[in-house]
Amino acid sequence: LTAKQLSGPRFALQSRGASRVFLDGNIDELLADMTGASELAAGALQTKTAEISTTGAGDADIAVAETLKVAITGAGKVKYSGNPGKIEKHISGAGSIRHKD
Repeated sequence: LTAKQLSGPRFALQSRGASRVFLDGNIDELLADMTGASELAAGALQTKTAEISTTGAGDADIAVAETLKVAITGAGKVKYSGNPGKIEKHISGAGSIRHKD
């Protein structure tokens, strides 16, 4: 799935299985619920707030300015750019969250 030039207050998505999602644009809030070997490529999507939940081996690449909330169960990986002032993370398993250089 590819969605370009998104805009607005909120964008929510659910992905299951071996899915790939590519997003760009500018929104206030991103909500992503990923299960399985999902991939979210949203580094070109500027967000104020992002809430990412992965179960399994999901990978997410996001850009966030203010608040980042991440919940990982399994081996999921979340990479983010930007300098959010608030980061909440809950990791169960071998998952990871890291800032992109």
